[in-house]
Amino acid sequence: MIPTGRDRIHALAELSQHDEPYRILVADPTNSHQVLESTLDEFEMSSKRFVDAKAITHHLSRNRVDVLVFAGPAKSIQPAAIAARDTLGSKRVATVAIGDECLPELIEQSGLPVDLQIETQTEIEECAARVAALARRSRLLFEISPDTGLPGHTWMIKRIASNIESSTDFALIYIDIDRLKSVVDTYGFARGGEFIKCLASSLQESAARIGSPTPIVSHIGGDDFLVLCTPSQVRTLLETAIIAFEFAADALYDPVAQKRGYVEVNHRHQGWRDNISKAALVTVSAGVAVSDQRRRFTSVRDVIKKASEMEQIAKSQPGSFIAVSSTITEISSPALSA
Repeated sequence: MIPTGRDRIHALAELSQHDEPYRILVADPTNSHQVLESTLDEFEMSSKRFVDAKAITHHLSRNRVDVLVFAGPAKSIQPAAIAARDTLGSKRVATVAIGDECLPELIEQSGLPVDLQIETQTEIEECAARVAALARRSRLLFEISPDTGLPGHTWMIKRIASNIESSTDFALIYIDIDRLKSVVDTYGFARGGEFIKCLASSLQESAARIGSPTPIVSHIGGDDFLVLCTPSQVRTLLETAIIAFEFAADALYDPVAQKRGYVEVNHRHQGWRDNISKAALVTVSAGVAVSDQRRRFTSVRDVIKKASEMEQIAKSQPGSFIAVSSTITEISSPALSA
């Protein structure tokens, strides 16, 4: 089942309650790097060390791993590297080679890119520190959306938590596209993706123009975005982004749909008695949770849940709407209101 926006935001709210550990898998066929495992734990890394390829395959197939470390002589590593490649498939995991000069080349010949090489004589504390730094950096990089180039949820959760800890006033915006399914049902997933990119660009451009501090835009999946900004930036940022999006989104429809203001969706494959329904052109709904002197949020989970509640209020209204606490504001472009 494809997760909905509500599924994603609820999962994110629950995830924010816990600091997800960085998970390191150490492939150590010669059983010579026992100290590395305990040293990584000192850097707040959750590490597991295995000496045979079968155990590595078993662990990779059942657990998320941030960094895969190959440690030992090149000849002993190859079976483990091949096993890891076959198990990971298209999944990307940061890879470290600790060993002689030929080890990275051998691992890459097995089909795994090497992100970091550490020489055998390097002190164990430095090894652990460099692996830990790669784990933190790679999680952020691998969460970047390939479609929009925006960061995922980890970076956003950290920034929200930082604002809460420092008692900084902030606003969290949760925004998504209304009736995107009608676009996908009519034109296909590729066209739906164009609408998502369009909203991402509109949010980024609005954030870039609004001034300091620059709002942070995050793509958490599908057509769901989070924006972190100051309370005073909310209205200008959203008005500018929504109006830009509506103009650009209208142009993504076929000329007939643009002219009549709706698309005809064929539901024959869904078993509907009436095969055709009309769906208005897309709009957006935005929910905003504000943390300031009037209400100071103390957990990331509560902020995300409040933004989600406000987004549902906005979505219950026709057109593009913003809901901030109990305030609901309609945003429409001049073309739509003419």
